[in-house]
Amino acid sequence: MPEHTDHRLTPDEIARCVEAIPLDRVAPAIAALAARLLTAPKPEPEPTLERHLSPEEIADRLGTQREWVYSRAEQLGAVKLGRRTMRVPESNLMEYLKSCRVAELHEQGHEASPKIKRLPSD
Repeated sequence: MPEHTDHRLTPDEIARCVEAIPLDRVAPAIAALAARLLTAPKPEPEPTLERHLSPEEIADRLGTQREWVYSRAEQLGAVKLGRRTMRVPESNLMEYLKSCRVAELHEQGHEASPKIKRLPSD
């Protein structure tokens, strides 16, 4: 099988090509390159794997029992990995905790934190 060779130009080769373009063709060449840039497909970003926490880790962090975590699996957006294995994305846990805090403040009649703006009541 033939070896793959990289056909990219070096910066010096590009400079020689650019210098060889007649002046009356510079503007159309720039326009063509700009059009290629605008229509080129965007490369897919590398996926990053978010940390997923076990029920035991969550219970340890929150000072609660694993059963508490399992009873809120759906609310926490748990991912079932097997018959007896689930994990919760760390960001889901943080969002759940934020929503609980806001709901708790609202129920107690406290003003929301300065970062949370309430809508005016009718």
